Amino acid sequence: MTQDVLAQGPNVVSEDGFKQLLDEGYFAEVVCMQSATKQYNTFSGNWIIRAVSPDGQIEKVLVTSRREFKVREFKTTNGLLGFFDQFDIGVQRIPWYEGVRARIQLPDFENKDQADESSPN
Repeated sequence: MTQDVLAQGPNVVSEDGFKQLLDEGYFAEVVCMQSATKQYNTFSGNWIIRAVSPDGQIEKVLVTSRREFKVREFKTTNGLLGFFDQFDIGVQRIPWYEGVRARIQLPDFENKDQADESSPN
């Protein structure tokens, strides 16, 4: 599956661009590439992150550098949580099994969506 991700070429984003996309309403999507297993006091596996447009039509894979297209991989749940913490994003779900995805959105956009749904027409 990592090879499929690499084939996307220009559909990648660096950390700086990732934060900007989140601010614009994109979701962060965590994709489990290798099922998690418990090792001592943490869980190990392989996760990647994508920025997904609000309509789901655009997906950009998080990379370490736009020049090299090296996918940013997370090997532990601690690493994944630490990454999101730098953006003040509390992760509520981590996909545990290969192929499973979980979407995360910034709280400001979640509240806006809920307000839009609950407001009278």
